[in-house]
Amino acid sequence: MKALNRTVQVKVGDERGEGLAFDERFRITLDLSKSLEPNGGDGVIRVYNPAPATRDRLVREAQFVVVSAAYQGVPLGELYSGDVMRTIYKHERPETYLEFEMVDGAIAIRDSKVNLAFAAGTSIRTVLDAVLDSLALPIRETGYEVSGIYQEGVSFTGLARDALDRVVAKAGLTWSIQDGRIQILAPDAPSVTSVVRLTPDTGLIASPEKLNDTESQSNRKKGDGYSIRALMNPKIEPGKPIILSAEGIQESEYRVDRVHHVGDTRGNDWYTEAEVYATP
Repeated sequence: MKALNRTVQVKVGDERGEGLAFDERFRITLDLSKSLEPNGGDGVIRVYNPAPATRDRLVREAQFVVVSAAYQGVPLGELYSGDVMRTIYKHERPETYLEFEMVDGAIAIRDSKVNLAFAAGTSIRTVLDAVLDSLALPIRETGYEVSGIYQEGVSFTGLARDALDRVVAKAGLTWSIQDGRIQILAPDAPSVTSVVRLTPDTGLIASPEKLNDTESQSNRKKGDGYSIRALMNPKIEPGKPIILSAEGIQESEYRVDRVHHVGDTRGNDWYTEAEVYATP
């Protein structure tokens, strides 16, 4: 696939990124990581040579960042959104830049607490909704239904994330944070969403490399896996199904477990790396 001109938008501002926006007219570098682990993906963005007034405002006020990217002629797609944990202004001659360090869902996961109690016979979905209300994070639709009931009463006091761990495990599922939304999946299956087809003609770069991982930190058994690199693609997201086809690899469906977006509007880097594993 021919690499077209890059387009990017970085919105920096309040808790939903409403504020100032930067595009490809600036030098912008991206280093964004996402995974199916529950800790939230992290990222670092640099915006070069901002105006002094812009710099001073964002050092004081930056709370949230939304990053979107694409190639010219293709609609922008969201790569990442997250809470700003630190904003730094640096001067490295001849350039200056603002650096934003981010974690997806960090504030809600760190600060939200619960004090909840439910009677016997309460559905797991009802309990889950109450915990999510405490987190103030919406759920990302994946096609999975949370079913089952609590045969005995249940209560939760303390961090909301600990309650979420217990509720999701009770349903036999797993959770992660993706762009400020809770994503719930089966332990070894992808979301029931549109499939990304990745071949050399649709953006696959070089040959996929075989992964030897057999077990994740959450002890989920994995099938055959590959590390892949493609032209930057916002549709490659943790949990999504992907059809991978390349020389020496039989076309098959995989689930995306980890994603790493790397970009520089003035350099060579503009790609997406991912770890993908065969689905059952």
